[in-house]
Amino acid sequence: MTTAQVEFTEAELLADHDFAEPLVVAGVRCHGGFDETGAYVSPRTANRWPAIDAWEAQRVEQFATPLLDVPLETWPESFPRA
Repeated sequence: MTTAQVEFTEAELLADHDFAEPLVVAGVRCHGGFDETGAYVSPRTANRWPAIDAWEAQRVEQFATPLLDVPLETWPESFPRA
């Protein structure tokens, strides 16, 4: 049984990392930022990626089946097309 946290508050799921440097484009501060190595870090993922990993692990434990993978190229086209 997983011991990972699987319940999160809204604030936890919306939390940002402590960025070493903000993302600024044309003088406008954008969401996300850069870590200490200069790598871009998506906004609001401080707890979100660990939450997704924990939920996936819990689902595998509960259902003992792999995740269903449906490649995008197998999806029907959207209509109407412009």
